[in-house]
Amino acid sequence: VAKNSIYPFNATIKIGSKLYNQSGYKYPGDCKANRSVIVQGEAGDRYRIYCDAFNPKVVYCDRNSIIR
Repeated sequence: VAKNSIYPFNATIKIGSKLYNQSGYKYPGDCKANRSVIVQGEAGDRYRIYCDAFNPKVVYCDRNSIIR
């Protein structure tokens, strides 16, 4: 992580957001509730996020899914 990097940062993912794996495959179902997440970085046009409530814990979401 670069010294001046904004990552990681705490944020909220909005209910109804779509979640993806590293290959870009969309997981069935959408985020069921607003959840606190840690945005770990960028992956193309998506964010890489971590959340204890998700399985797997590290997933990807569209940038407009995140509330800072």
